Amino acid sequence: MVQLQPSLTLNLKNLASHGAVISAEQQAALDHSLPIKRTEAGLKTLTLWGKLTTLNGKDYLVAEGYNNPIYSNGNVIFDAKYYYSQDGVRWVDLVAVDDETKSKAGKIQSILSGDPAKVSYLH
Repeated sequence: MVQLQPSLTLNLKNLASHGAVISAEQQAALDHSLPIKRTEAGLKTLTLWGKLTTLNGKDYLVAEGYNNPIYSNGNVIFDAKYYYSQDGVRWVDLVAVDDETKSKAGKIQSILSGDPAKVSYLH
C-alpha cells in the first residue's frame, strides 16, 4: 500500500522517544481538526509542522499547508499557509511577515508566554 499523506500518528510515535510529544487528547483533536481545516482553507495538504512550548503551558501547535506548486518564469513556487492552535481544534491563520518584522523578531530574547495577545517590545 502506498501512503500519499504523511501519517501524523506514526510520525508522533517515532518522535516520542526523543522528547517530542503531544497529549493523547491533542492527537485525537488533530486527527479530526487538520482534515477539516485543510478542506475549509482549500489546501491540498495540511500537516502538523511542530509545537512551540511556552511559559504558561499553553503551547502553540503550528500547521503548514500547501496547494499545488506554481511554475513561474522557470521557478517552482510553493505558496505555504501557516496556522496555529493552542487546543488542536481551533486553527488561526498566521499572516506572512515582512522583512522588517522578521528582523525585529530575531532580536526578541524572551520566551513565548502562551498569550497570543502579548506584545513584545524592543528597547
